[in-house]
Amino acid sequence: MRYFSRTLLTAMLAAVLWTGSAQAKDSIPEGDVILPAKAVVFGPFAREDGVPAPELLRSVPATLKIGEKQAEGRTADFGSSRTLDLAPFTVTQAGSTAWVYLPCETEAAGRATFGFGADWWYEAYLDGTLISETLSGKGNETSPPNIHNFTATVEMAKGPHVLVIRMLRGTSSAMLAVGGPQDLRNQAIRATPKNLVTKAGYREGPPSDKKWKMVWHDEFDGAELDTGKWYVVPDRPLNWPSMKTKPSTENLFLDGKGSLVLQLTQDPDGTVRFTTGVHGRFEKAYGYFETRVQFTRQPGWWSSVFLCGFPHSHGVDTFVYPQEFDIFEDFYKPKKENDICQGYHCNIRMDFIPGDGGQVTGIGERDILGSRKLGRVSSGRKTILEQYDGWHTVGFQWTPLEHIFYVDGQETIRQNYRNVTVTSAPLKFIICTAVCVPDPKDPDPFYGRLEQAKLPDSMVVDYVRIYDEDTGERKPPAVTLSIAGKESFKQGEPLTFDVTASADGKVSEIMLFSMGRIRAEKKVDAATVKTRFTVDNLFPNVTNTVIAMARDDSGLIGQSAPLKIELINGREFTGTAYQGNSQKIPGTVKGGCYDEGGNGIAYKSARGKPGDPNIAYRKSELGDAPEAVQAGWEFAQWITYEVEVAAAGEYEVELFMNRPDYFKKLYEKGNVKDETIRLNFGEAGTPGTTLLKWQLSTAWDSGEGFRSPQKSLGKQNVQLPAGRLKIVMFFDEITDVCTFFCKLVFRPAAKQE
Repeated sequence: MRYFSRTLLTAMLAAVLWTGSAQAKDSIPEGDVILPAKAVVFGPFAREDGVPAPELLRSVPATLKIGEKQAEGRTADFGSSRTLDLAPFTVTQAGSTAWVYLPCETEAAGRATFGFGADWWYEAYLDGTLISETLSGKGNETSPPNIHNFTATVEMAKGPHVLVIRMLRGTSSAMLAVGGPQDLRNQAIRATPKNLVTKAGYREGPPSDKKWKMVWHDEFDGAELDTGKWYVVPDRPLNWPSMKTKPSTENLFLDGKGSLVLQLTQDPDGTVRFTTGVHGRFEKAYGYFETRVQFTRQPGWWSSVFLCGFPHSHGVDTFVYPQEFDIFEDFYKPKKENDICQGYHCNIRMDFIPGDGGQVTGIGERDILGSRKLGRVSSGRKTILEQYDGWHTVGFQWTPLEHIFYVDGQETIRQNYRNVTVTSAPLKFIICTAVCVPDPKDPDPFYGRLEQAKLPDSMVVDYVRIYDEDTGERKPPAVTLSIAGKESFKQGEPLTFDVTASADGKVSEIMLFSMGRIRAEKKVDAATVKTRFTVDNLFPNVTNTVIAMARDDSGLIGQSAPLKIELINGREFTGTAYQGNSQKIPGTVKGGCYDEGGNGIAYKSARGKPGDPNIAYRKSELGDAPEAVQAGWEFAQWITYEVEVAAAGEYEVELFMNRPDYFKKLYEKGNVKDETIRLNFGEAGTPGTTLLKWQLSTAWDSGEGFRSPQKSLGKQNVQLPAGRLKIVMFFDEITDVCTFFCKLVFRPAAKQE
């Protein structure tokens, strides 16, 4: 049996008192069943694999077989909020499936209540009987999932039982929440915060509790868009499965009435025309950002206004690389309620932290100070509007320590440095729409289907205004930061930082950050403060950007100059030859055949895994392919290769790289600069000596295609001794997100006549 029919679902659920999130808040959990802290998990499977034989749902098997597929059971721990990260048991595509088994026991017959939530769908079986599911609906529809999202109350006999959950992941995470009656009564496990309902009524302008000055704006007056202020994103074709679609620059225009319009239209022959949007050329960090808009309503597309930088949503260090603030998105279609979404996305290319998901939709539920791992943070909330149609103002206030979102002058979200990472990288103002081709495995995407749209539909923007706080003659505290003692710093050893701060009034708080994460803080009360922090919670295998901040008694925040700190493990550059075979010179050193040993030994990578989740080659390391490996940015900062030189002498070395023109077509590049690639030779355990350098311009590309074609950066000559050597390639200056090191070709140098 591959799928349940709706009739069968109805019959199976008839004996179960099953409530969704709307009813769960009023129900009282029954029973005393205790679910285990560990689960047995099987995966990955796919949605179309269906369900196992009934007898495999009544006990915990050693191996779970579904049709031709099978998986061994592995244990996984629930977090304190009864959430389980199933990313290690699934692949990244939406609908990838894991099966979770929870044996339990009741001391007496009676009723028991279970709670469920999943990103994004689930089915729950008790002793083989389906008791709760979201597959027949829209999935969870709230994030992050919580045991209070859906509940089911069932009759249970005395004795052992097995609760089995079939979890189908969403596009962003694979988080599952499962709790028993005692968990549902636990006040420490809070339900996902209710969606805020804003009052109707037009309001504009920054918050009144501060004085502001406008530093940039566009009122969209006139007949043509000011391309000195905006970069028009080139539209890309897309193939909707059952409709003709066509990108159209004519669907982005000024209406002559003081508004920018982005339209979705349909020609008489049925062709749907769409446009993408514009990127502001002005960029800044901190301030108040506001726009007045009319939202889209029709399914198949959505509109958004957000702050981000280039390249979009990459990089680990939020003090260096730009992140994303969604001032609004209206993507849930067709509209069942007058909702928009707002939020902050940080390090979205990284994994969620196991047991936490990296998500803090319930603001304040994550302890950044206590975090020891780098991971994604996505923090946001759905807001319900009292009135959807017509004009609305959406705003965002960004300070070094706090993020505040607004709709129609009403605060909707407030985040601070204790529950999200902070960023100081300047960002641009983006206005865009999105038409996405649905996954064939997801016939009912969250943004709706284009076939259902009644066109035309439009996003209309009245103005964009950006403000700075006007502090008059007041200045933020002056802050200096230094590190005591050592020249090198080992992982696990404490580091001591000295901070000095002075203010016109009094300094009230001192904080120490690394890579946007709070590492230590202290309350103070003096005009000038000298303090010392000793910490052991910086991050390995990355360059830690450490900054101290001070807040004065008027709320102004000062920042120190950054310090760059590398933590060493003492085993750097000691990897061994890939598959035991040194690469030969003369010959080709392939980029993907780097040494074995892992992160911090054979290479250094902030991500420590492939950039492409579909990679199978060396997927637990840098991955990619034998002929190419992703380098620079958050990927490989350096990589080692054991080589064997056949004979001493002079060799010609040619470097081949790949950088697709994909992002160049989408984003306007910043200032062009040259970045250096270094080739070092030495022995195991040392970085060696730099013998060759190549300059790679940020404007350089190799044409269309990832990892191929491979384009030469030029030839140089080098003198080499015979025997085994260690090549170390350094890419730490490379800032383009899609740069691949392909190969080095060594040839005996031509003899001079």
